Amino acid sequence: PVPAPNKRGVHLLLDDGRNVWPMELWPLHLHYARQAVGPGGYVTELVRSDALDVRRWQRFFDLCAEYELKPILRLATTYALEERWWRPPEPDADGGYHTVAARYAAFVRALVWPAEEHYVIIGNEPNHGNEWGGRPDPPAYARFLVDVATAIRAVDPQVRILNAGLDPYTPHTGSKPFVDGLYYMDAETFMDEMVLAVPDVFTYLDIWCSHSYPLGPFTEPP
Repeated sequence: PVPAPNKRGVHLLLDDGRNVWPMELWPLHLHYARQAVGPGGYVTELVRSDALDVRRWQRFFDLCAEYELKPILRLATTYALEERWWRPPEPDADGGYHTVAARYAAFVRALVWPAEEHYVIIGNEPNHGNEWGGRPDPPAYARFLVDVATAIRAVDPQVRILNAGLDPYTPHTGSKPFVDGLYYMDAETFMDEMVLAVPDVFTYLDIWCSHSYPLGPFTEPP
């Protein structure tokens, strides 16, 4: 019988936007990832928009090939340490995101992927204020998602586009900030407002990315 495909995966933090592990330690991270998920498993890695160095990230891809792992890229913006949030992507004059989308697309195209399917996640939890300049903006994220997905798909027919996973337990703060001074939006409202702004937004996706957090409070370790 044909063995079932390996669906296990782990998120790496070689670069988490604020801290970066030296490249000489990357093989150790991939070694432990291989131990955790096995051959053919998945490894997700964040890539900042100001760190689209193909040679640097090709090293990560080459290590994935060496350890028989399938990479998933999570395209990020940049982190503003002083404000404690991820900056929104810079829009063009017309409100679109074609300029930043073109940069992401050129980066994805230039890499030599170690797997047949090229998985790319566009953003992360944009219903969190700390992931979008302090306040969620569903119409802006919808346009960003469409522009980046369209640009990457145009240069890489093997890409598989995933949305930014949403936090299903995020409180809806409305017009008042949360206790941390930031604004948040529940996942359903966020998706509804995405569709109001760009009705066909979800047709640009190949795979749905879900952050399936367990409902707390937590009394025992996992």
